Amino acid sequence: MTETLTETLAHAQPALGRLLPLWSVTPFVLMLLGIALVPLQWPHFWERDRNKAILSAVLGLPVALYVGVHDATILSHTALEYANSYIGNGPNFMVKAIAEEQGISMPSFVGYMAWSGAILLPIFTVITFVFFL
Repeated sequence: MTETLTETLAHAQPALGRLLPLWSVTPFVLMLLGIALVPLQWPHFWERDRNKAILSAVLGLPVALYVGVHDATILSHTALEYANSYIGNGPNFMVKAIAEEQGISMPSFVGYMAWSGAILLPIFTVITFVFFL
């Protein structure tokens, strides 16, 4: 006998957002403020990857340590997802770099998202109606 989605979700663990204390959103808020305000004082700060990495590590480390102490499996799962996103996007960046080096015009991130949405959203809509409704 198969379970319905509702039954499966009833047995699932609570969402991570409900488990973490409110202070754990502070690094995210500080990073957003940094992205918005730091260029006003130091215009070239975000140009160096080292600066981005240092700020991300300083802001993210307290939450990572808190989560790691309380549930190391969540931390390891998140680290694997993070690594997979970089591994998965690596070929995309390589193709874009090679194409631009050859003088082929490539869309910006916003352009890419617009093309993806124009192609994928209708496909996802059809799939939803055919298989799930």
